[in-house]
Amino acid sequence: MPFPSSTDAPRFKGNNLKSFLEDYNISTEGAGWSDKKKCENLHSYCSSKARDFVKKLPERKRGDWPATVKRLVQFYTAGDPSERYSRDKISRFAGKDHKIKNRKQFISYHREFESILASTKSAERISDEDKNRYFWKGLPSRLRQDISMRLHQLHP
Repeated sequence: MPFPSSTDAPRFKGNNLKSFLEDYNISTEGAGWSDKKKCENLHSYCSSKARDFVKKLPERKRGDWPATVKRLVQFYTAGDPSERYSRDKISRFAGKDHKIKNRKQFISYHREFESILASTKSAERISDEDKNRYFWKGLPSRLRQDISMRLHQLHP
């Protein structure tokens, strides 16, 4: 892991969370750091503006790396226009009139849905329940009815 003052060190400036976390994780895991050590040293790889906030995170103080990352995502991506755009993009796709009359068309729909989902910056913040709802909403109503009836037959 490079020293915090090194030009090669990952640096969190408050607007680059995703790329910073990717770089920080690669560097710390390569150095064999535990989750606790990642938390202990995180603030050293932040700009002065972000450092004070990061130092005060209770999750970081406890040494809980997954919770620290979750908290950072909450604070630094809340209201992110890219998330709104991404959800809008998925919602628009789901709202289109999709012609699905056979298995090939269904596979094509599924592939396109997954491609849009993967291309959005906020895909990891969209719950599985929301993903499923968007997918279901995008299916033609007649197909949804047929699937529902079949599911009720299989699982009364």
